[in-house]
Amino acid sequence: MVKTNLKMEIINPNAAGIDIGSRSHFVAINQEHSDVKEFGVYAQDTKELLTWLLDNDVKSVAMENSPRTSRAKKQMYWIVCGSRSYIHSVF
Repeated sequence: MVKTNLKMEIINPNAAGIDIGSRSHFVAINQEHSDVKEFGVYAQDTKELLTWLLDNDVKSVAMENSPRTSRAKKQMYWIVCGSRSYIHSVF
């Protein structure tokens, strides 16, 4: 299998994406592998995540979590832009 490096057009250079997990969160602030960082799920980890986002001038965040069969019934997406936040559920 040949690995292809596909890049998407950057629409908002000050945005990040977070994959929310039960044991860790993966945060991407750019398209390079080195721009993805794993954080834990506890309060101190969340403070470190926030500091990393602020240090990298991130202004908007899109977050996603996948449902677990025993816990969540829906997939959730959060988008945070400045002081506004939006939640979208997918059944």
